[in-house]
Amino acid sequence: MVLAHAVGGPVERADARSTLFDRRRDLMLRWARFATGKETGKVVALA
Repeated sequence: MVLAHAVGGPVERADARSTLFDRRRDLMLRWARFATGKETGKVVALA
């Protein structure tokens, strides 16, 4: 999803760009929250 590689013809690639844009944005926002320590996920102790 994030790697740059060509798939299909021009129409299929244009559709994939528009379809995956929101998913990429969500992925990058989640990464930014994690990297800056602002992630609010639940942490479960394993010991």
